[in-house]
Amino acid sequence: MKKLFTNDKFFLATVLVAIFGTAIKAVANWIAFPETSGLIVIEVLAALCVLVLFTSYRKHSKNVMKCIVGALLMLVLLYSISCLMDTNGIIAASIVKAFQVLFAAGLFITHNLINSDHHSNAGFIRFNQLLCVLIFLCEVVTTGLFMQINVTVLSKVADVIGAIGFASVVAAIVCVESRLDAYRLDREAAGWTEEKGYPENYIHQYEKK
Repeated sequence: MKKLFTNDKFFLATVLVAIFGTAIKAVANWIAFPETSGLIVIEVLAALCVLVLFTSYRKHSKNVMKCIVGALLMLVLLYSISCLMDTNGIIAASIVKAFQVLFAAGLFITHNLINSDHHSNAGFIRFNQLLCVLIFLCEVVTTGLFMQINVTVLSKVADVIGAIGFASVVAAIVCVESRLDAYRLDREAAGWTEEKGYPENYIHQYEKK
């Protein structure tokens, strides 16, 4: 999965789908379910944060990326918890959403472990990529369950778009973490250490393009 999550075109696709998917879901919820204001706020913030994440990635502002990723992971966790609290009494959906909360918490924890030092953490990166896939599967399953009780076309379409958008938010996060880890691997292979820093004449990956 490393090649997929470090692919710039895939990252761009996840960003676009995440921004438009969460924004459309927020508008749909505002029209059909205005009482879910907390969830709408999370969706709007997620869309804005993904936009900032992509902008900082393009500018190679790694510290900004790390900060925004942390904010997005908290939004992902809050979103998952909010969905768990509103499963319309569907037991199967509650079980799946409970697992999703655990996966989201896992993403948040491993993000902090990955950034606890300046070295690569390939194992944690692979773990986060797996969690991303599992969260996507949770969204697919629960969307299928909710579509059975939704009576309006707007609700069904919004659920599908929202699920894809939310999964893309998670994918965008993992793309950035995978890319940052690839930078660490590259500089370590070139001889970088915390004590000595970058070797002489080292060319950063973004400078090679």
